[in-house]
Amino acid sequence: MVRKAKETKPVRGSKPGRKTVFKEETNERAYRLSLLGLNDQQIGIALGVSVQTIENWKRTKREFRLAIQRGKLEADSKVANALYEKACGYSHPDTHITSVFDKRTGTTEIIKTPITKHYPPDTQAAIFWLTNRQRDHWQYTTKMEHSGKVKLEHADIPTDLSDLTDDELNALKKMVGIDKLLNIKQPQMQ
Repeated sequence: MVRKAKETKPVRGSKPGRKTVFKEETNERAYRLSLLGLNDQQIGIALGVSVQTIENWKRTKREFRLAIQRGKLEADSKVANALYEKACGYSHPDTHITSVFDKRTGTTEIIKTPITKHYPPDTQAAIFWLTNRQRDHWQYTTKMEHSGKVKLEHADIPTDLSDLTDDELNALKKMVGIDKLLNIKQPQMQ
Protein backbone atom coordinates (compact mmCIF):
# COMPACT_ATOMS: atom_id res chain seq x y z
CA MET A 1 0.00 0.00 0.00
CA VAL A 2 1.44 3.35 -1.05
CA ARG A 3 0.65 6.36 1.05
CA LYS A 4 0.15 9.71 -0.52
CA ALA A 5 2.03 12.61 0.95
CA LYS A 6 -0.14 15.29 2.44
CA GLU A 7 -0.45 18.25 0.19
CA THR A 8 0.25 21.50 1.92
CA LYS A 9 -0.80 24.79 0.54
CA PRO A 10 1.63 27.67 0.91
CA VAL A 11 0.54 30.43 3.21
CA ARG A 12 -0.38 33.49 1.25
CA GLY A 13 2.58 35.89 0.93
CA SER A 14 5.23 33.40 2.07
CA LYS A 15 8.15 32.16 -0.02
CA PRO A 16 9.09 28.51 -0.31
CA GLY A 17 12.33 27.32 1.31
CA ARG A 18 13.99 27.73 4.66
CA LYS A 19 13.51 30.80 6.79
CA THR A 20 16.42 33.19 6.53
CA VAL A 21 18.56 33.98 9.54
CA PHE A 22 19.54 37.29 7.94
CA LYS A 23 18.63 40.31 10.02
CA GLU A 24 19.38 44.00 9.67
CA GLU A 25 22.19 43.80 12.25
CA THR A 26 23.88 41.10 10.12
CA ASN A 27 25.35 43.84 7.91
CA GLU A 28 27.04 45.52 10.88
CA ARG A 29 28.33 42.20 12.25
CA ALA A 30 29.73 41.27 8.83
CA TYR A 31 31.47 44.65 8.62
CA ARG A 32 33.07 44.25 12.06
CA LEU A 33 34.15 40.66 11.31
CA SER A 34 35.69 41.76 7.99
CA LEU A 35 37.48 44.57 9.80
CA LEU A 36 39.10 41.93 12.03
CA GLY A 37 40.51 40.25 8.92
CA LEU A 38 38.16 37.27 8.73
CA ASN A 39 37.57 35.64 5.35
CA ASP A 40 34.13 34.60 4.03
CA GLN A 41 34.31 31.11 5.52
CA GLN A 42 35.21 32.47 8.96
CA ILE A 43 32.45 35.09 8.72
CA GLY A 44 30.01 32.28 7.92
CA ILE A 45 31.10 30.34 11.01
CA ALA A 46 30.74 33.45 13.18
CA LEU A 47 27.25 34.13 11.79
CA GLY A 48 26.24 30.46 12.01
CA VAL A 49 25.77 29.93 8.26
CA SER A 50 27.66 28.19 5.47
CA VAL A 51 30.09 29.90 3.11
CA GLN A 52 27.55 29.26 0.32
CA THR A 53 25.01 31.32 2.26
CA ILE A 54 27.56 34.12 2.64
CA GLU A 55 28.19 34.02 -1.13
CA ASN A 56 24.43 34.04 -1.79
CA TRP A 57 23.89 37.02 0.51
CA LYS A 58 26.75 38.88 -1.18
CA ARG A 59 25.02 38.35 -4.54
CA THR A 60 21.50 39.22 -3.40
CA LYS A 61 21.95 41.73 -0.56
CA ARG A 62 23.79 44.83 -1.70
CA GLU A 63 24.25 46.35 1.78
CA PHE A 64 25.72 43.08 3.08
CA ARG A 65 28.20 42.89 0.19
CA LEU A 66 29.22 46.54 0.67
CA ALA A 67 29.65 46.04 4.43
CA ILE A 68 32.08 43.15 3.85
CA GLN A 69 33.94 45.05 1.13
CA ARG A 70 34.23 48.14 3.33
CA GLY A 71 35.52 46.11 6.29
CA LYS A 72 38.11 44.25 4.21
CA LEU A 73 39.27 47.45 2.54
CA GLU A 74 39.71 49.26 5.86
CA ALA A 75 41.58 46.30 7.39
CA ASP A 76 43.88 46.01 4.36
CA SER A 77 44.50 49.77 4.44
CA LYS A 78 45.53 49.65 8.10
CA VAL A 79 47.93 46.78 7.45
CA ALA A 80 49.37 48.49 4.36
CA ASN A 81 49.90 51.69 6.35
CA ALA A 82 51.60 49.79 9.19
CA LEU A 83 53.86 48.00 6.71
CA TYR A 84 54.69 51.30 5.01
CA GLU A 85 55.59 52.92 8.34
CA LYS A 86 57.73 49.94 9.32
CA ALA A 87 59.52 50.02 5.96
CA CYS A 88 60.23 53.77 6.16
CA GLY A 89 60.71 54.10 9.89
CA TYR A 90 58.52 56.21 12.13
CA SER A 91 58.25 58.04 15.45
CA HIS A 92 55.44 58.41 17.94
CA PRO A 93 54.92 60.11 21.29
CA ASP A 94 55.10 57.95 24.40
CA THR A 95 55.38 58.29 28.17
CA HIS A 96 58.32 56.98 30.18
CA ILE A 97 57.25 55.97 33.68
CA THR A 98 59.76 55.69 36.52
CA SER A 99 59.36 55.22 40.24
CA VAL A 100 61.69 56.89 42.70
CA PHE A 101 61.89 55.77 46.31
CA ASP A 102 62.61 58.52 48.81
CA LYS A 103 64.56 57.06 51.77
CA ARG A 104 63.92 60.12 53.93
CA THR A 105 60.15 59.92 53.77
CA GLY A 106 59.80 56.23 52.87
CA THR A 107 57.49 57.02 49.95
CA THR A 108 57.63 56.15 46.28
CA GLU A 109 57.03 58.84 43.71
CA ILE A 110 55.87 58.00 40.16
CA ILE A 111 57.40 60.25 37.50
CA LYS A 112 55.88 60.41 34.02
CA THR A 113 58.13 61.88 31.34
CA PRO A 114 56.83 62.52 27.80
CA ILE A 115 59.24 61.16 25.18
CA THR A 116 59.29 60.43 21.46
CA LYS A 117 60.06 56.85 20.44
CA HIS A 118 61.89 56.39 17.15
CA TYR A 119 61.81 53.21 15.07
CA PRO A 120 64.37 52.90 12.25
CA PRO A 121 63.38 51.64 8.78
CA ASP A 122 63.10 47.87 8.52
CA THR A 123 64.92 46.40 5.52
CA GLN A 124 62.77 43.28 5.26
CA ALA A 125 59.55 45.32 5.29
CA ALA A 126 60.98 47.63 2.62
CA ILE A 127 61.93 44.68 0.40
CA PHE A 128 58.48 43.14 0.83
CA TRP A 129 56.79 46.45 0.00
CA LEU A 130 58.89 47.09 -3.10
CA THR A 131 58.66 43.54 -4.48
CA ASN A 132 54.88 43.77 -4.32
CA ARG A 133 54.48 47.36 -5.49
CA GLN A 134 57.20 47.53 -8.17
CA ARG A 135 57.65 43.99 -9.43
CA ASP A 136 59.51 45.05 -12.57
CA HIS A 137 62.26 46.77 -10.59
CA TRP A 138 62.38 44.67 -7.40
CA GLN A 139 62.13 40.92 -7.73
CA TYR A 140 63.86 37.94 -6.21
CA THR A 141 64.32 36.04 -9.44
CA THR A 142 66.77 36.98 -12.12
CA LYS A 143 66.12 36.50 -15.79
CA MET A 144 68.89 35.07 -17.94
CA GLU A 145 68.89 35.03 -21.68
CA HIS A 146 71.32 33.10 -23.80
CA SER A 147 72.12 33.87 -27.37
CA GLY A 148 74.34 31.80 -29.58
CA LYS A 149 74.78 28.10 -30.10
CA VAL A 150 75.11 25.31 -27.60
CA LYS A 151 77.74 22.76 -28.49
CA LEU A 152 77.52 19.42 -26.76
CA GLU A 153 80.85 17.79 -26.16
CA HIS A 154 80.83 14.68 -24.04
CA ALA A 155 82.87 11.53 -24.53
CA ASP A 156 80.12 9.14 -23.40
CA ILE A 157 77.49 10.34 -25.89
CA PRO A 158 78.01 9.01 -29.40
CA THR A 159 77.45 11.50 -32.19
CA ASP A 160 76.24 8.76 -34.54
CA LEU A 161 73.06 7.38 -32.98
CA SER A 162 72.08 5.10 -35.85
CA ASP A 163 73.48 2.01 -34.09
CA LEU A 164 71.36 2.49 -30.97
CA THR A 165 68.19 0.48 -30.36
CA ASP A 166 64.84 2.15 -29.77
CA ASP A 167 65.09 1.42 -26.04
CA GLU A 168 68.54 3.02 -25.89
CA LEU A 169 67.30 6.06 -27.82
CA ASN A 170 64.32 6.44 -25.46
CA ALA A 171 66.61 6.20 -22.43
CA LEU A 172 68.85 8.82 -23.96
CA LYS A 173 65.87 11.11 -24.65
CA LYS A 174 64.83 10.99 -20.99
CA MET A 175 68.23 12.29 -19.92
CA VAL A 176 67.81 16.07 -19.63
CA GLY A 177 66.07 16.52 -22.93
CA ILE A 178 69.07 15.31 -24.90
CA ASP A 179 66.87 14.78 -27.95
CA LYS A 180 66.43 18.56 -28.31
CA LEU A 181 70.13 19.27 -27.96
CA LEU A 182 71.05 16.74 -30.64
CA ASN A 183 68.10 17.57 -32.93
CA ILE A 184 66.81 14.00 -32.84
CA LYS A 185 63.70 13.75 -34.95
CA GLN A 186 60.82 11.73 -33.56
CA PRO A 187 59.96 8.67 -35.68
CA GLN A 188 56.55 9.15 -37.23
CA MET A 189 54.02 6.39 -36.67
CA GLN A 190 52.19 5.16 -39.74
